[in-house]
Amino acid sequence: MKQKCERWWIEGIPVDVLTREKVVNFIAYWLDSGCVGRRIHTLNVDHVMLALKDDEFKHAILSADLVVADGMPLVWLSRVHGPLLPERVTGSDLILDLCDLSARKGYSLYFLGAAPGVAERAVQRARALYPGCRVAGFYSPSREEVDNYLASLDLVRKVNDSGANILLVAFGAPRQEKWLSRHQAGLKVGVSIGVGAAIDFLAGAVPRAPKLLRKWGLEWAYRLAREPRRLWKRYLVRDTCFLWVAIKHIFRSK
Repeated sequence: MKQKCERWWIEGIPVDVLTREKVVNFIAYWLDSGCVGRRIHTLNVDHVMLALKDDEFKHAILSADLVVADGMPLVWLSRVHGPLLPERVTGSDLILDLCDLSARKGYSLYFLGAAPGVAERAVQRARALYPGCRVAGFYSPSREEVDNYLASLDLVRKVNDSGANILLVAFGAPRQEKWLSRHQAGLKVGVSIGVGAAIDFLAGAVPRAPKLLRKWGLEWAYRLAREPRRLWKRYLVRDTCFLWVAIKHIFRSK
């Protein structure tokens, strides 16, 4: 069920006008209320561009309970035509908030995805940073397990059997969002989020951009400099086309 928040729109996609703190409050409320099957999408520029050509991915975004702005260009563009998005809310920040929430309130997390060994290191670091953080389990599935429907049902059972309250999925976009959308009805967790590289960041497997670069909206440049072969097409080809989307949005707003 989509939450009744004030929303900002971009290319037919609603973005909820929420601060990071309010997103965490929503999650805590859902869990305290015993809700099951809630899903959060952290939207960035690349997701907007992918959704323009991928109907299943767009449906996965639209069917999420909350969609938050994980990209400074979205925050900046909302200033042209409101309502104003108050801040960037990233999966990499939310994963830390959820570890803290777990330590404070006893809710358990499940880490699904990332390379073998990385999720385990992320769990160890979460417990070190947030003493009392509860982890119900972790698993790094193969691509075949993720893409094969029957194999994915085993993943769903694994998560459900763990008794986790919160599911953090790191398959990368759009795979993780499509997977969560396909299996949302079968998952018994309270809240699920596709977190992308956040598990890698938490584990220390991949360094995150310095805070100043994140504030200036330059985290993409930092990541591109570190992984040019993997990310050049995303940032220099696909996401550059967002400029035209932004220009159209500005003129439509006038």
